[in-house]
Amino acid sequence: MTVAAFILGIIGTLTGCLSFGWGIAQFVLTGARPKLTPVVCILSGGKLYAMPATKNVREDIQGSLAHLGGKIVVGVEVVNAGRSPFHVIGWAWRTDPSGIAAVEKDPQGQRPPCEVGAGASKTFVTEPGGVVAAVKGSRAKGVEPRTVYAWVSSGGRDYKSRPLPPEIVTMLEEQSNDAP
Repeated sequence: MTVAAFILGIIGTLTGCLSFGWGIAQFVLTGARPKLTPVVCILSGGKLYAMPATKNVREDIQGSLAHLGGKIVVGVEVVNAGRSPFHVIGWAWRTDPSGIAAVEKDPQGQRPPCEVGAGASKTFVTEPGGVVAAVKGSRAKGVEPRTVYAWVSSGGRDYKSRPLPPEIVTMLEEQSNDAP
């Protein structure tokens, strides 16, 4: 009987250790780092139609704009992959290597600070002038911007998205040049 109790004790200990290790692994793998995706959106009739900002989205945006009407806005989608709420203190468009940052007013009125719940997402948008202002500010310093990315601040930590494709930046500059 003592041998059976010993074996069951070992099996119980191993199961407990594996369960504890699995819990730690899941906590580490989910992490608290948010996922940031730059988006190009159409604001039409009070609704926001968002598309990830990829280099081949220009034709889709122009086709959708012709169909839906409205105006183009750009922004960042913040997806909280962590287990606790993510606090957004501020966000802007930044250029590398100059570090010039600019943000225009949000046409939907959503302004940080705010909280993104665990597993939730929130999209912050701005007029295209924010991107164009950051690029022009960088050029005014005599530095040609290599990349334009969305920057999100969460208290003591800053996060940045992948860069906006140059095709999108060019489209936004052309649009601002065409505007009265």
